[in-house]
Amino acid sequence: MIIPDKIKIFAEDVIINKTDLLKRDNSYGVANYRYNEIQIDNTLEKGLEEATFFHEVTHFILNKMNENEVNNEKFVCVFSSLLNQALKGCLK
Repeated sequence: MIIPDKIKIFAEDVIINKTDLLKRDNSYGVANYRYNEIQIDNTLEKGLEEATFFHEVTHFILNKMNENEVNNEKFVCVFSSLLNQALKGCLK
């Protein structure tokens, strides 16, 4: 799957940036709600990059829905993994 440069969530553009700035924080990805941006570590191998993309998108959607689960990493990990699995092969 090719990670897009931009997606829409609730009709708002969310920019996807690949960066090496996350290495210092020991993170694979970050959802920045204030700036409508998702950052993904640009050194990740393809499978981990895809998993990180879906993980951060899940955080973003939950935040926009004002759901308490936004900070529940177990829920986000399981849900994003299932979303990734369901869409694998459907997206280019």
